[in-house]
Amino acid sequence: MTAGCAPVIAAAKRARIMDAMGDRGRAGVGTLLAVGALVGLLLAGNWLATAGRGLLETGPLRGLFHSEILRRGFTGWIAGDTMPPAGADAQGTRILPPVAAPSGPHAFLQKDGGRPVTYSPCRRLSVVVNPEGAPFGAVRTVRDAVARISTATGLSLEVSGTTDENYREKRKAYQPNRYGERWAPILVAWAGSGRVPEFDHGAVGFGGSVAIDPAVGASSYVTGAVVLDRDWFADPANQPYLTEVLLHELGHVVGLDHVTDDEQIMWEGGLHGADLGPGDLAGLARLGKGPCTPDL
Repeated sequence: MTAGCAPVIAAAKRARIMDAMGDRGRAGVGTLLAVGALVGLLLAGNWLATAGRGLLETGPLRGLFHSEILRRGFTGWIAGDTMPPAGADAQGTRILPPVAAPSGPHAFLQKDGGRPVTYSPCRRLSVVVNPEGAPFGAVRTVRDAVARISTATGLSLEVSGTTDENYREKRKAYQPNRYGERWAPILVAWAGSGRVPEFDHGAVGFGGSVAIDPAVGASSYVTGAVVLDRDWFADPANQPYLTEVLLHELGHVVGLDHVTDDEQIMWEGGLHGADLGPGDLAGLARLGKGPCTPDL
């Protein structure tokens, strides 16, 4: 969110998806063979993405198509081979029941094949808070906001504790030395303009998630972060806005984009004393109904 004219009014700032994973004989014959190979790969890829994928999913090669070796091989290549063991913090079925919600205006940050990119409802999603620079009572406020997003999505989201990890733009999604053999928890932290230059231009917070896009299987968010303006929230006059900012940025973390309806907390205009509206709830409920991703 970005600050507007009044010091306690903020206008929304489009959330960034923070990519922490990083974020091809004779000359004439050789050229001909290379072109032919490229065309063959393109045709094979197109077949796999359309009819071929369906045949592989239901035919005699179904076991190979869904095998861990194949899917993790593709995913590990795309992610730079910086991944935890498959299935960490996951189970075979969703953890919480799906949520029904009213209809209303909502939008998604990313789509894959027409569906929104989501977190897996079969994973326990941990949130950690770095309280350095936070106003008094902020950890409890974060805990309450996370619980509300969990209830609205049907995702297993829970604050598991505090951390000394600081926000950084190129945050690593897998930090085994700090968090063990799993995806790093979702981070909530406070920072100043020296670490977050956007705070010099009116931003008071932003959030987003890292999506893994395997060559085979559904894209999925695996971790994310929310960073809040330490200096802006140090002013007691601004602290009542913390819940609204957290709900807005956590909405970005689980996959919501801005909307033009000012009755929603995801309104693009920024802070306006809103709570989760029917459109927010409809979008959050849909984001909680994504596929399980046991290979990630």
